[in-house]
Amino acid sequence: HDSSSAAGTNRYIWFSYSSNGGNTWEATASITTTFFSGFPCLTVDNAGQPTAAFHLSASPTSAQVWKDLTFGVGSWAQVGTIPNTPDLVVWPHIGATTNGNMIVAGCNNPPADHGVWVLYNGTSWSAENVLTNTSGPSGNYSVESGPGGRAFIFGSDNFVNDYTKLWATTDNGTTLTLQTGANAPPSFIVDSTPDTMTCVIDGGKDGIYVGNDIHVVYSVYALSSETVANPPNTSWFKKTKIVHWSAATGLDTVAGRFNMPNMADTITTALMNPLCQPTLGVFNGVLYCTFTAFLRGNTQVVQDGSVLNAGEIFLSFSTDNGNTW
Repeated sequence: HDSSSAAGTNRYIWFSYSSNGGNTWEATASITTTFFSGFPCLTVDNAGQPTAAFHLSASPTSAQVWKDLTFGVGSWAQVGTIPNTPDLVVWPHIGATTNGNMIVAGCNNPPADHGVWVLYNGTSWSAENVLTNTSGPSGNYSVESGPGGRAFIFGSDNFVNDYTKLWATTDNGTTLTLQTGANAPPSFIVDSTPDTMTCVIDGGKDGIYVGNDIHVVYSVYALSSETVANPPNTSWFKKTKIVHWSAATGLDTVAGRFNMPNMADTITTALMNPLCQPTLGVFNGVLYCTFTAFLRGNTQVVQDGSVLNAGEIFLSFSTDNGNTW
């Protein structure tokens, strides 16, 4: 309700739906007005019920999951209570498996130094499980589900080396296995300069299943800063790019300075880089990736007089399973 209440009582989660493919939308309504809620993540369970996980800044700071029990009516109700021991789970991402289980991954709080995941089996939530060698808040995880009990969690280690991590399940989340070798995205990318490119939390990440195959997209940039001659500045973002990975195709570049030469060299907007927040979808065999790009000289003056970079939304697509874009 109030944009100045970043974590206050006026911050709610809102929901709207379309019954005609997005041409028109029903009036928005808040899922709950009783908590200081934000950062929603939406899924649909195996019965077609919309289910939302979100972050609460109320005491205790934690995550909750709510489900619309009768679609279209707005009869939202909380789905059990996510365990708050030994850690509080915050900034959650959610996926629903084919048997109705729900997997929630998020960050521990405090001290936000590792990832955790919990499983809802239709009756109760499991104890917390640690996502070893991952960490960081909301943008650091993607939880996706697929056919035949498949699901995965994609994340990275925000506090050590930003290396990617991928866990997958084929039994509706009963067991999650860390993927390695050819079954996982490379931990890091070595640029030809050479330079180490890593998966950055402020860049965001997303993924989907295409059949039984995992596909992910994420933003990377160089660990070391470089001096950019024109315009002159020091930036980590000179080599930023969005990449796509699947086990079948390996690593391919969706966008970078090679096809977007006018990307901004510096970013004044907090926790952003010139190419970020990719999302991935598939339709009729075509992969689509939308993302935010910040272009050189594209700025706007905001309410307090600050001059900030203004982002634009771009789309790239692949007709060969992600090999070329």
